[in-house]
Amino acid sequence: MAILLAIATLWLMSDLYRQRVKDRQAEKDGVVQVEGKIEQTKGSKIKVHEVAKGNTLFSIAQRYAVSVEALKKANGFSRHRDTLYPRQILKIPKTEYVDEKVLASWYGPGFHGRRMANGKRFDPNDPTVAAHKTLPFGTKLRVTSKDTGKSIVVEVQDRGPYIWGRELDLSMAAMRRIEPLQKGVVEVKIEIVYPKG
Repeated sequence: MAILLAIATLWLMSDLYRQRVKDRQAEKDGVVQVEGKIEQTKGSKIKVHEVAKGNTLFSIAQRYAVSVEALKKANGFSRHRDTLYPRQILKIPKTEYVDEKVLASWYGPGFHGRRMANGKRFDPNDPTVAAHKTLPFGTKLRVTSKDTGKSIVVEVQDRGPYIWGRELDLSMAAMRRIEPLQKGVVEVKIEIVYPKG
């Protein structure tokens, strides 16, 4: 038992040491430890976040409208590592899915009244509802139809779609505002309106 405890302690200490080395390098590169501030470093702008007590990767990802995976990748975390330390400096990757063209579908009456992933009940006549696989709940997207040029602003409130090749699901009312429902699947451009990256 003592050996296992010693190994665990050594592993934790080495992880802390590596993070401190990384933080010192960030300071040398000119990254200022101010939460959410954009700083100039070696000719490019970078946004950083200083970890506070109670922060998690998920809560930080939600705050900046990025995925947990993108946050981990930007900071060199391994696939299974999710430990944060107070005063640790995280680089915030650029907001994803800005000006990206994707396939969107819609869902409607068959799902009426069911709970969405955010806990609220789905209403197909609510034109603000959208489902996305990874974007944080509350992210507002401007969705523009490639064919009609019409746009609508929706909010990510649910998860999906779960059909290969589709990236976004809109409520029936939202889709109706930009395309005829008969099309079913359409190409759209999505850009994040809030929070700004």
